[in-house]
Amino acid sequence: MDAGLELAVRNLEKFQNSRFPILTIYLSSNSKEAPSSKFLLSQLHSLIHKNLSREEQKIFKKDIEKIEKYLTSQYDKRGKHALVFFSSGGNLWEVLDFDYYLPVLCLVSYSPYLNQINETLSWSKI
Repeated sequence: MDAGLELAVRNLEKFQNSRFPILTIYLSSNSKEAPSSKFLLSQLHSLIHKNLSREEQKIFKKDIEKIEKYLTSQYDKRGKHALVFFSSGGNLWEVLDFDYYLPVLCLVSYSPYLNQINETLSWSKI
């Protein structure tokens, strides 16, 4: 298992019950090839419009723009099938990438949504 990923997850767990809302977005593809940035941008916009209220879209406008910028200028799809973003204004910005599929998700909470990642990590230890 990737020690860097495990450390990142432990650091994210420190944000449990944050005073500030946290946007968690899982983007992914279950195809054999890694998804293109265009595909992930489309998925991002679809998730935002389906799952975030207009008020939440306003609150996380800069965070969403940061994710869009990451996808258009920094995303390296080599071997990656999923990207997970955790964002909360200036308080939190974490991007994790995975070489396997994770179900797509868009969620606002006061804790980073780590259930799917922790479940996958526990399976990889077996």
